[in-house]
Amino acid sequence: MYRYLWSNGPKEALEFPDYTFEEHYGQTIPSFPPREVLFDYLQGRWKKFDLDRFISFNHSVKDVTYNANSDKFSVVTKNHKADMLNKAEEFDYVVNCSGNFSTPNVPSFQGIEKFPGRVLHAHDFRDAVEFKDKRLLIVGASYSAEDIALQCIKYGAKNIICSYRTKPMGFKWPSTISERPLLTKIEGNTVHFVDGSSAEVDAILLATGYLHHYPHLEDQLRLTGPNVLFPKELYKGIVWTRSGNGKFLYIGAPDEYYTFTMFDMQALWALKYIMGEVKRPERDAMQADMDKWLELQAKNKDYHDEIDYQTKYIMDLAAETKYLFNLDVAKMFHDWEHDKDRDILTYRDKAFASKFTGNMSPIHHTPFMQAMDDSMECFLGGHFSTPNVPSFPGIEKFPGRVLHAHDFRDAVEFKDKRLLIVGASYSAEDIALQCIKYGAKNIICSYRTKPMGFKWPSTISERPLLTKIEGNTVHFVDGSSAEVDAILLATGYLFHYPHLEDQLRLTSPNVLFPEGLYKGIVWTRSGNGKLLYLGAPNEFYTFTLFDMQALWALKYIMGEVEQPGRNAMQKDVDKWLGLQERIKDIHDGIDYQTEYIMDLVLETKYPFNLDAAKIFHDWTQQKVRDLLTYRDQNFASKFTGIMSPTHHTPFMKALDDSLEDFLGSK
Repeated sequence: MYRYLWSNGPKEALEFPDYTFEEHYGQTIPSFPPREVLFDYLQGRWKKFDLDRFISFNHSVKDVTYNANSDKFSVVTKNHKADMLNKAEEFDYVVNCSGNFSTPNVPSFQGIEKFPGRVLHAHDFRDAVEFKDKRLLIVGASYSAEDIALQCIKYGAKNIICSYRTKPMGFKWPSTISERPLLTKIEGNTVHFVDGSSAEVDAILLATGYLHHYPHLEDQLRLTGPNVLFPKELYKGIVWTRSGNGKFLYIGAPDEYYTFTMFDMQALWALKYIMGEVKRPERDAMQADMDKWLELQAKNKDYHDEIDYQTKYIMDLAAETKYLFNLDVAKMFHDWEHDKDRDILTYRDKAFASKFTGNMSPIHHTPFMQAMDDSMECFLGGHFSTPNVPSFPGIEKFPGRVLHAHDFRDAVEFKDKRLLIVGASYSAEDIALQCIKYGAKNIICSYRTKPMGFKWPSTISERPLLTKIEGNTVHFVDGSSAEVDAILLATGYLFHYPHLEDQLRLTSPNVLFPEGLYKGIVWTRSGNGKLLYLGAPNEFYTFTLFDMQALWALKYIMGEVEQPGRNAMQKDVDKWLGLQERIKDIHDGIDYQTEYIMDLVLETKYPFNLDAAKIFHDWTQQKVRDLLTYRDQNFASKFTGIMSPTHHTPFMKALDDSLEDFLGSK
C-alpha cells in the first residue's frame, strides 16, 4: 500500500452483494475510490457481521504440518503480545488465506549493486513525491508499473522509462513516460536495454511481481509457481491435491481480476466442501477438472480472454454452491480495459452502475490526474459533492440516460436529444442553456414550486412537477406529458460529512444561514465552540465569502474575535435566522448575504469593502431581461475601478471555452 493509491479498477467490480457501497456510505460514490475509502468499506462489512469475534489478533501462524497416519494437522501459533509460542493445536482441516502479494520477486541485473541512486521494489514504494524532479526507471509492464508510473508523473517526476520483458503496455502515455525493452545492464547512472539504447536515471523501481511464499507451511503443503489465474495442483483453485488428503485448502491463491467477490466465493465453496455440501470427487476426477482449467488458461491471449476465463471460474463456484447473486461483471471489466486503452490518464474519471443496486455512480468532482488529496474527507466531502436524488415512479425503467447535474460533463452528449431537466435553480438554468447552445433538440424544465420565468428560446419550456415516468413518456402534475430521451436531475445537494460523528454533523437544507452555526461558522451544538465550518452557507458571494469566513475563524481561534457566552451566541443565530425567514426573492437574498459578509468585515476590521450588492442586483435584472445575453454584459472591478471589456463573441455563439480563446491569444 502506498500514499495516493486509488483503486485501479471499478469498485462495482469488487462490491459485495450483501453489503453495497451505497449501504455503507448512505449514498452513491465515485467508481474509483482511494485506499482509505475502500478500507472503510471493508471495515463496515466486518462490523456488520461482527467478524472480530472469530479473529485472534496479535497472533501469527508459525508452523503447519500434516500427519498422514492420523490424518490431522498440527498448527503452532505465536502470541506476539506475550512474545511466546503457543502449544501446538490439532485440526481436521486447515485453510491457508495468507495471500500472495507480500514477497517480492527481485530479479538481478548486471551492475545494479553499484547503482548510485535508490533501488526499490514496488512492494516498498510509499510516496510518489519522493521522485519529484527525478528520472525514474520502472522495470515491469503490469498493473504496478502502470499505476506507479502515473502516480509519479502526477506528483512531479521528471520522466519515466518502463522496461518490459515480452511486450510493452502500449498505452497512449504522456510525453514524460516512455517504454523500452528489457533492461540488460547498469553502469553508474546509465541503464542499457536489449535494443542497444541507454538512458540516465536517478532511481530504479522493480515492478516485477510477487512470489508464492508460505514459510509457515511444511514443504509438502507449500504451493509454488508463478502468479497465474489457475495455479497447478489446486482443485477448483482451492483444494491442495499433492498432500493433506484433500483437507488442506487455499483461499486467494490465483491472480485476479475479481478480488473481494472471488475471495468470498472461494470461502463459501470451501465452507460447503468442508461441511460435505459440495461433493468431493475421486482423485482422477479432481485431476481431470484441474487439467480442464489449465488447458483453458493456456488459450488466454490477452486481458479480455483472462477476464472471461476468471468470470467462468467464479460462476462455476457460484453454481456449485447455489449462490444467490449473479457475480458476473465481465462487461464492466471489458469496458474498463477499453477505457484504459482509449486514455490511460482519464479512465478513473469514468463511472459504472452497481451490479446489485442498479444505481449509477457519480463521476468524481476532480479528474484523477488533478486530484492531489486522496483523503476520505476530500473524496466524499463538501456540500456540493453529494447529490440530492429524488425518486419518481418509473424512473428505474426509463430507457434513456438518467443523471444528476453533479455528473453532467458535456452538453454535446445531448445533441439532437429531447431532455427533461428536473429543477428550477442555477444548475437547471445553466445546463438548459448549455445544451441548447450545443444542439439539444428541445428541453423541458420541471419545477416544484414556481417556474424560473425567464424569456426562454422556443426550444426551452417549463412544466410543473414531474409525477411519473412510463417508458420514454414523462408525466407532470398538470396532466400534461412529453416524450424525452434523457433526464437530468438538477435537484441540489446534501450536507454530507461522513467523517464527523453525529453530534458534530451539520444537517440542514442548503440555505444562506444554516441552523446551529454562530456567525455561520461556529458549531454550537457540540465541541465547546471549537468546531468550525467554512463554506457551509449557500452563496451569492463565493471566494470573498470563503476568505472572510476563514479570516474570522483565524481571529476567533487566536482570541482576536471575542467568543460570547452560549446565550449571546444563540441570540445572534436567532437574529440571522429571523432575517432569513423574511427573504422573498433573489434581491432580498443578495441584500441578506451582503449584510452577513459586511458583519464579518466589521468584526475582523478587514480593510476592504466587499459590498458587491449592486453588481449582483444588476446581474439578476439582466438575466430577467434576456437570459441568452446576460453573459455579454460587463462590469467594473470593485477594487481597481476599471471596466471589463465585452467578450469578443456573444456567449451563445462562443463554442470554444479555452483560456486562449477567452483571452484572445489564439
